[in-house]
Amino acid sequence: MKRIQFSHIEKSGILLFFAILLGGILIIEIKTSRAVQAPVIKRDIVFDSSDDAIPQRTKQKRRFVERKFNHLNEQKKDKLFFFDPNNVSFDSLVLLGLSKKTAQNWTKYLAKGGKFKSKNDLKKIYGISGDWFDHVESYIRIGEQRSTVRNESAKSIDITNNRKEQVAYNPGHVKNLSVRLDINEASQEDFMQLRGIGQSLSKRIIKYRESLGGFYAVSQIGEVYGLQDSVFQLLKSQLFVNEAKLEFLPINTLTVNELARHPYIDLNMAKKIERYRLQHQGIDNAESLKKIYTINPNEIEKLLPYLDFRKQ
Repeated sequence: MKRIQFSHIEKSGILLFFAILLGGILIIEIKTSRAVQAPVIKRDIVFDSSDDAIPQRTKQKRRFVERKFNHLNEQKKDKLFFFDPNNVSFDSLVLLGLSKKTAQNWTKYLAKGGKFKSKNDLKKIYGISGDWFDHVESYIRIGEQRSTVRNESAKSIDITNNRKEQVAYNPGHVKNLSVRLDINEASQEDFMQLRGIGQSLSKRIIKYRESLGGFYAVSQIGEVYGLQDSVFQLLKSQLFVNEAKLEFLPINTLTVNELARHPYIDLNMAKKIERYRLQHQGIDNAESLKKIYTINPNEIEKLLPYLDFRKQ
């Protein structure tokens, strides 16, 4: 029987093969051992005993949201106040929680002569929700009469439910529906007597009057920033111009910046006026001013009552 002999290279190859095979077996054994020894980590989830399908953390988050919602509702209740829906202002409606669009619908309804005879009539206004109505129903006072009495520190007022309510005397609290104002003579306090006009709006009216150089028409009150058109339509019948006491603008001598200070003239318009008067040796009259075709004729018409065309 012949003995099998291997060359040196063949012996080295066989040894290398068995070394690789042994190494692979050792690696598999080590990984298997670690996998068996590794602990299984489980995350316990605590469930609310009242509802096994909802984790405790979710229930806690829900309770937090509910508490926050209830807190906001309490804050809203603190802002509620008694109001007569037939005399309430736009700003008051917004404070009561209505959107601006719904508040505008309300004031437009009043401006057209609409009246609320019962609480349920409020639901006729587009945008009034049942939740809002339920929220404010107990604060509605239809036909409530309020009047100021001089030389009294307090007065009793008859409410619709025939009970008495003590109200501190405050002349600015009551809006006088019969007052009529000359808009060029009225003070800030005078304007505050009007429906829908508070301290901020009355200040703006006075400031706008000073910027213009006086009013020549009641319609100019409607241009005051922040004054809703619906509110203006309600109060304009109480306003008049007895005499237009205006401060005139010497259009031929003022600089561009001085012209642009007037509410009816912006910087671009002032530059056009200056350019035209330089080309034509001044502006003689209203017809000359209207020849500046790049200026809107409506803007010129609004401005004309304030212009002085003298060249000296």
